[in-house]
Amino acid sequence: MEETAVPAGGNRKERGFIVTFVVGDCCYGLRRGLRYRLRGGDDRHLSLLLSIYYMSHTTPPLSFVPSPQPKGYRYYNIQSDTDRQLLASRCKERLQALHRIPVEKRAQYHRALQELLGGLGEESWLVTPFFCDYGSEIEVGSHTFINSGCTMLDGGHVTIGDYVLIGPSVSLYSVGHPLDLEERAAGWEFGLPIIIEDHVWIGGGCTILPGVTIGRGSVIGARSVVTKSIPPMSLAMGNPCRVIRSLSDSADPQD
Repeated sequence: MEETAVPAGGNRKERGFIVTFVVGDCCYGLRRGLRYRLRGGDDRHLSLLLSIYYMSHTTPPLSFVPSPQPKGYRYYNIQSDTDRQLLASRCKERLQALHRIPVEKRAQYHRALQELLGGLGEESWLVTPFFCDYGSEIEVGSHTFINSGCTMLDGGHVTIGDYVLIGPSVSLYSVGHPLDLEERAAGWEFGLPIIIEDHVWIGGGCTILPGVTIGRGSVIGARSVVTKSIPPMSLAMGNPCRVIRSLSDSADPQD
């Protein structure tokens, strides 16, 4: 492709250049576009190139957005979303502060938890070590206990109800990445909310994936990988996690 300037009206070579830019590497195309402008090209064409470059770094690829979109679906670019980067940085500082507080200073520890999380109900407790991406996207109800070693990737939002028990080393992943390698490399990420309803017990070592809801009163066996939602009052376990039997014969827990 020659790099000489073209008339303002544009010709086949110019149009081919822009198409090559759209389907090819954006940074390479932008460099060529700048050289083209310096050699006398029209401002309108450079403006078009810059617009395409901007859109390619801020607009999700079509293959990345499901149709129809699930409820609560989010998509964002973790490389260019400065608001998320700021939230993540603040979260790291608050996590470090939380981990420095001695266990015996319960009041100070509880205040630090309230500053870290988006919501924390009465008599709820979380044992460190603990890791999350943002903290502000996690809401915990009352009388809930989260044991040590829990990881919550909360970019898609995590809601935990009342009287919930979460065993050690449980992972809640409300985010994921595209299967397409170029989209992953470009920084695209999606989020789907995880909802843990009231009176749920999650055994140690479980993994909960994006978009999962675990219904009220259900019990998840240790080391299960929960890929789909679990109905209320169910005993479920395995990889992938499946319902073993109903717990409806048992007395439904009351608040």
